[in-house]
Amino acid sequence: MATYNRVWTLGVHTLKLGAQTYWMQTNFYSPQNAGGLFAFNGQYTKDAFADFLLGYSSQAKLSTWTNVNFRTTFAHVFAQDDWRATHRLTLNLGLRYEYSPPYLDAHNVISNFDMDTDPFQPHFVLAGSQGDSHADRAPTTAGTGRRTRRSGTSTFRVNWPADS
Repeated sequence: MATYNRVWTLGVHTLKLGAQTYWMQTNFYSPQNAGGLFAFNGQYTKDAFADFLLGYSSQAKLSTWTNVNFRTTFAHVFAQDDWRATHRLTLNLGLRYEYSPPYLDAHNVISNFDMDTDPFQPHFVLAGSQGDSHADRAPTTAGTGRRTRRSGTSTFRVNWPADS
């Protein structure tokens, strides 16, 4: 993580500038359900516990181990002006931009289950199989290859519990 903050006071203005960048890395290994999930409902002997003792499961699920190595870099910048217009009025004006790209896998093994293209024939889509997932991060407009610019305003409110 790298952080830079600077504050200047110029008369009735207090200017603040800052930037932060984060390198996020998550290595996740989980043998979830690797030993299997088995259900016993009495389908064979009319008694679920008897089916369990005999090893006759009504349903079995197995999965492989999960091993992902997520990586990404976040970059945030801001500029703010606290302007004391009068002794009773201070305006806080500012801009903030946060670039938070999606995580990428170090070995490019991320996949997703695509049900949107054809809900009657869903299929797996491997990361990078429809373009270079490491280079194709910027949004484009309707396949023209031109980068888009977005802006917006936000109001954030936090409802802290009232002191009793």
